[in-house]
Amino acid sequence: MKFSLLKRILGIALLMSLVLSCGVMIPLSASADEDISPYLYAEPHPGIVVCTQLTVRNRPATGGKQIGQLKNMQICTIVGKYNDWYILDTYESGLPSDAYAYGYAKDSLILQDPYWVVTTKYTPLYCSPWRMDNLRNGEQSGRVLLVIEENYPWYCVQCKESTAGSSFVRREDIGQYSTAEQNLYVVVQDKAELLSEDWAPVETLSRTTIADVIETRGAYSHVRLYAGTDKETIGWVLSKYLQRIVN
Repeated sequence: MKFSLLKRILGIALLMSLVLSCGVMIPLSASADEDISPYLYAEPHPGIVVCTQLTVRNRPATGGKQIGQLKNMQICTIVGKYNDWYILDTYESGLPSDAYAYGYAKDSLILQDPYWVVTTKYTPLYCSPWRMDNLRNGEQSGRVLLVIEENYPWYCVQCKESTAGSSFVRREDIGQYSTAEQNLYVVVQDKAELLSEDWAPVETLSRTTIADVIETRGAYSHVRLYAGTDKETIGWVLSKYLQRIVN
């Protein structure tokens, strides 16, 4: 029995020496008290979920404890990255933050620095860029679409607001929506509060409302809504609820 125990100890020692000699790095465990500063960005980045349901864990591993979930199209705040895991600010991402300041989610399920396009005429949405006769949703007009991937001359866009689903549109079919004088963004929060010039609540904006950003001050953006109509309004919205339109 003593000999068996000795063999086990020697085996473990040999394995550790091989690991050290090969320069193998032990992965980050990312426990609550571990220093993750080497993996944090200099500035936080906006993100948006592109799967039906995203699980956020307390460390960058599928075996990590689940600390919350985000649904498709929910926004989050990305503060760093470790391998193929984004590090999220739990409070800014609307997750339980009492026990964990940071959470981890697979990077393939979140778009970092997302942007949108707006259809400006009847725009076909295709199932694929290889079959031009294969329409997914027929012709669309005046629709705000999240860009999942860009592969000129195509945009791969998310075509369903409640669940993840993609289609393809051609650049030439969406045209130019904004002007040189505009700095257009889209509201990406279900209920984003618009504040007046003296910071009093004016109305609650819905998702995909288009806003012309005049300036940014602190955490807020000064915006113009419904430009050129009887409803034209100027006010303030939290900047984290806005993402840019590129066309």
